[in-house]
Amino acid sequence: MKTKHSMSVVWTVAAMSWTAAMVAGAEVQRPNIVFILSDDHSAPFVGCYGCTDVRTPNLDRFAAEGMRSDRYKFIYNCTPWIPYAPVDSAGGPGWQQMKQAAADGTLAEPLRQTYFTTPRPVYELYDLEADPSELENLSGRPAVADVERQLRLALIEKMILDFDYLPLPAIPGETAGKPARKAQRAGKK
Repeated sequence: MKTKHSMSVVWTVAAMSWTAAMVAGAEVQRPNIVFILSDDHSAPFVGCYGCTDVRTPNLDRFAAEGMRSDRYKFIYNCTPWIPYAPVDSAGGPGWQQMKQAAADGTLAEPLRQTYFTTPRPVYELYDLEADPSELENLSGRPAVADVERQLRLALIEKMILDFDYLPLPAIPGETAGKPARKAQRAGKK
């Protein structure tokens, strides 16, 4: 009798749990996120970089949808108020040592400016040939204004095509996110 009563309690609790899970599942919409992990797929082993031995159609598709410049890297920080943290080594000893050196005032100035300045710059532009460590932000400098504008327009186009577009903040020489028309007209005359 005791076993029969215990089993009915177990089945009742199970049914209630299942019902609660179904109701909760109906109310909550889970985000549509895909994590792709690829081990040993550096450039020589990915189809978009010329490898014919290994088929990587999804990685190739992502590469085709992205932007690439062999010399420059353009970054839009949509949340510049959030401090920088490396996604792959935030808990590692190297990053912890850098944080301690920054707190002690012994960290090299270029590293402090790059990693420990808040808010971060909204735009970053790096010349990967001259600065492969990405320590000198060139964004806003007249010497690379054309490069920055081209990469920014490519980013805007990609964001529109991906249905991910919000108007980007203005960069130097622009007003309200649009190139200064007077400056454009003056340059064409």
